[in-house]
Amino acid sequence: MQCVILIVHYKKQQSTMKYYLVFICLILSTSSFAQKKYIQKQDGQIVDESTFYKEKNELVQKFKEKTSPDKYFDIIYEFEEPIISQDSIIYKVRSFALSSLPPQINRKNIFNEKNLIGKPLSIKSLETINGEILTIKDLTGKPSIVNFWHTGCGPCIREMPILNELSKEYEGKVNFIAITFETKEKVDKFLTKRDFDFLQTINAADFMNSIQFREFPKTFYLDKNGIVTKIEGAISDDQKEEFRNYLNSLL
Repeated sequence: MQCVILIVHYKKQQSTMKYYLVFICLILSTSSFAQKKYIQKQDGQIVDESTFYKEKNELVQKFKEKTSPDKYFDIIYEFEEPIISQDSIIYKVRSFALSSLPPQINRKNIFNEKNLIGKPLSIKSLETINGEILTIKDLTGKPSIVNFWHTGCGPCIREMPILNELSKEYEGKVNFIAITFETKEKVDKFLTKRDFDFLQTINAADFMNSIQFREFPKTFYLDKNGIVTKIEGAISDDQKEEFRNYLNSLL
C-alpha cells in the first residue's frame, strides 16, 4: 500500500522513476506472498520440507539395509491442519507408522459418487512422488482434474495420452493431479516407460478408503474452491471436446 501512495505523488515528468517503482513494488509484493513449506516434527523441531523428506528417505534406507533393499518399507506420516501465514505453511506431524506392507485398497468399500458431489474433496495430506505434501488448500484458486489410477489398470493406461494432451493445453490454468495407492518405487518404474504428465501422489490407500473409493480409472472435476462438481470414468478420444467444454466452464 505504501508503494501505491509513493507512485501517486510523483509528477508526470518523472514517469521513468514511476515505472521503476511499480516494478520494484511488484517484485516485493510477489516475494512477500511466496509461502515456503515447513514440517514441525514431534519433538518440536521445525525444518523445511525438502530437509524433512531427505531425512525420512535416509531413515528408510537405513531400515532397508538392516532387512533387504528389495523389501518394501516406508514411514507413513499423518499431519495436523497446516498453520498458514503470509510467508509460510507449517505442517505438524501428528503421528507416524512404520509400514512393511504395501498399502492396499479395501475391496469391501462401496463407492457412491453422489455422496461426494457438491462437497470439498477431503484431502488432508497426500505425499507426492517428489516427497512433498499436497492438501486440498493447494488446489484452491484453480479448477482441478484429479485422476485415480494404478499401474496394472489397462483403461488407466489407455487414457493417459488424452490426459497428457489436455494437461499441456491447460497448463497453468488447471491443476492436474494423479492419485494412486501404489508406492514411489512402482510408480517411478512405470514412468520410465510411459508418460503421465500429472502431479503424481502415492501411497494414497488410506485416503481412498476414507472416501470408499475402489474403481479405476476415475476422474474428479473440482471447481476453484476444491468442490467436486463431476465424476467420470475412463475418457476416450471422442470425449475430448466435451472434456474441454466442461473445463472451460470451470475457469
